[in-house]
Amino acid sequence: MVACCLCHRVRFGARWLTVPDRVLRRLPSPHSFCPECLPRALAKALDSFPRRLASQRRDTAVVA
Repeated sequence: MVACCLCHRVRFGARWLTVPDRVLRRLPSPHSFCPECLPRALAKALDSFPRRLASQRRDTAVVA
């Protein structure tokens, strides 16, 4: 069983269902992203990645 780490819906087969929090807390389940949350999570990650990489390049001293 897999739970979405953003909306906390749980995948049962091919369906993503909302379950009460008390049930979700008792399920030992790995976390992933449901099909609705994945595009939002990817866009956020891709939006922040280039800026973070660029700032690391500027902060790194080049020794010749």
